Amino acid sequence: MSPKPGVAATMPQTESATEAAAATGARQSMGGNRGLLVVLLMALLAFFFYLSGQIDQSQNAIPAPPSIQVPDVPGEQARAMIAALGQPGKPITPADIEELYRQAESLSAEGAVTDAYLLYFYLARKGHAMAAMKLGEMSDPASGAKYQEATGEPDYTQALKWYRIAAKAAVPDAQQRLDQLIAQMRSAAAAGDPNAKRALLEVE
Repeated sequence: MSPKPGVAATMPQTESATEAAAATGARQSMGGNRGLLVVLLMALLAFFFYLSGQIDQSQNAIPAPPSIQVPDVPGEQARAMIAALGQPGKPITPADIEELYRQAESLSAEGAVTDAYLLYFYLARKGHAMAAMKLGEMSDPASGAKYQEATGEPDYTQALKWYRIAAKAAVPDAQQRLDQLIAQMRSAAAAGDPNAKRALLEVE
């Protein structure tokens, strides 16, 4: 049996349309793949240039200089504290004085005797009686050996001066320390100590 004319005529057209659609899909797929490859290639190039820049920066970077340890200078902290109080137009208050005394006590406890001595001396000159008592102790041959970094050799004359100021202000134990110092001076003078003899001239 021969095919119907209408059916025979439409079959080639149907196959041609299918082939055309397949070809179009293949071209679109290839075009999409090429676009994806281009994007990936551009991303790889960008990453390569980024790495190249990072390498150049690391090679050209200037190394940081080594840290320099500046040794503490005895008395440096005390001088800075005193300078901070002496700013123009900023009057020194009683609270400032007491805070400075607290700092002196702390420095003395830490073993920073030069800083403590400078603060005590500054405060004693401002009329702080407890600071005068501390200066007496630091100069006293009976107790001043550990303060020689700041005061040098114990000094009868200086101890006598500061104990007297403290005793006059009724600082606890100041009069007792003064009496003990004078007794020690007399004993040392009798043994021929020229410093004790000279200091006794302030007493006798």
